[in-house]
This record gives sequence, structure tokens and C-alpha cells, in this order.
Amino acid sequence: MARSRMINKALISKDCFLQLSCATQLLYFHLCLNADDDGFVDNAITLIKQLPVTAADLKTLIEKGYVILLEDYLYVITHWRMHNRIDKNHYTGTAYIDYMKKLFLDDNNVYSLSKGTNLFDFQRKRGFIKELEASKPELIEDEVKKN
Repeated sequence: MARSRMINKALISKDCFLQLSCATQLLYFHLCLNADDDGFVDNAITLIKQLPVTAADLKTLIEKGYVILLEDYLYVITHWRMHNRIDKNHYTGTAYIDYMKKLFLDDNNVYSLSKGTNLFDFQRKRGFIKELEASKPELIEDEVKKN
């Protein structure tokens, strides 16, 4: 995982983001900082315990479309690709390939569960999946068998 992250000013300076409570905004920034190179976060509950925020703040981020809940413990930052474009030389693939296959990327580089280009296929075309294949070939083989 990278040591630094970017935040797209155009997104966080919009009224819809600025109208979120300070605690909800704080949680969003910490989720972005703790995400893997594909925007997946698996420690949101720990962050809620460490920060002056509540589970209601996480629920607000989900309801407002800033975060997608994938599993009880797993979330993805919806606008991840608007914030961060990681060079494939520095990219470390997510451990959550099964969930990556469920995500789509729309024309604005926003993740969704229903429309756009499949994220796994997008990463494969760009050459990012080759790095993952080298480090975790058994995961890729399982995914190919499923298709």
C-alpha cells in the first residue's frame, strides 16, 4: 500500500460534500488514507473506534454515495479513481479480487455495482493484473475458471 494519497479538490469542495458533518468528512479522509491501491478499505470499524466519529458517519457516506458497502467489513471508495491514479510500477493489487469483479467503472471514473466497464477487465487491459498474476497466480486461475 502506498504511503501517500491524493484527494481531488473538485470533489471535496462541492456543497454536497461540505454539507456533511465534520466527523463524516474526517472519516472519509481517513478511509481514503487507509485504502489499498484499488480503493478497498477493510478497517473502517477500527477507524471508527480510533476517531471521534460514529457508525452513523459511515452510514451517511454510504447513503450519499461516497462509499460502497461490499461486505460487513469491506468497503470501497466510490470516487477512488478520481482521487488516485497509481502508476503500474508502484501498484499493489487488491486482495479482494472477487469484489473487484463485481465493480464497474463509469465514464467519470466512479465505481458502481451496476453500470460501466468491469473493473477487473479494465485493470487487465491496462496491464495491472499481470503484476497480480505474478504475485498470486492461484487467485487469477480461480477467476479464469469461473468465467
